[in-house]
Amino acid sequence: MAGKNLEFQIQTLDKVGRHFRIQDGRVRSFAGLTATPKFALTFRNADRGFKILSAQDGKEAFLAALHDEDLFLSGDFVEVLWFQGFTAYLQPGK
Repeated sequence: MAGKNLEFQIQTLDKVGRHFRIQDGRVRSFAGLTATPKFALTFRNADRGFKILSAQDGKEAFLAALHDEDLFLSGDFVEVLWFQGFTAYLQPGK
């Protein structure tokens, strides 16, 4: 994350969500949506979003969600790919 400056959001179809800022090697989370995210992940609902983002097979779950229309992407696709690789670090500890 060093040198990465990015603001993105995770939301549901009904426009409920959070936005995140990656800056100076830190991730900060804010309630609500931002007007100018670099990209947005929009999930069908909060339950599907949680299951997709916390799936053990993250890449496959992400692709399946796109195919099944449980996930919609908007914004900078290169940054979305970066984030998708970053989600491997979001797995709960064992």
